[in-house]
Amino acid sequence: MAAKKTTRATKKSKPGRKEKCLTPAELAKVEQYAFEQCQDRTIAKLIGWHAATLKKHYCTVLEKKRAEGKAHIRHLQFEWLKKHCSMAIFLGKNYLGQQDKVRQDIPALMSFAEAMEQAVKRQKHNATDRK
Repeated sequence: MAAKKTTRATKKSKPGRKEKCLTPAELAKVEQYAFEQCQDRTIAKLIGWHAATLKKHYCTVLEKKRAEGKAHIRHLQFEWLKKHCSMAIFLGKNYLGQQDKVRQDIPALMSFAEAMEQAVKRQKHNATDRK
């Protein structure tokens, strides 16, 4: 009997660079930065990645944590209204897109017919001045 050769099956690796992964500690930091409303490029610099790579691999995590952070800010607004009204307003305007609604009364525009009458009067007046 011939002895069978045993060969180990080797898993072929994909061509190109290794896929980037964050350690659990790094992921926790990224989540905290997103919760605190940091920009993608700021988070990427802090962990040593390019912003596009961070977005590609962790887009859903960033979106989820930013949404949680905004909900937290909105919750805190109600608590701060009694003591720090200006801080609640500042955070609402800068992170939640809230704004003061200022009503501006715009004078009524003249109708098309009125504008045409004035234009005809000007033409007649200019024509008589030239004579």
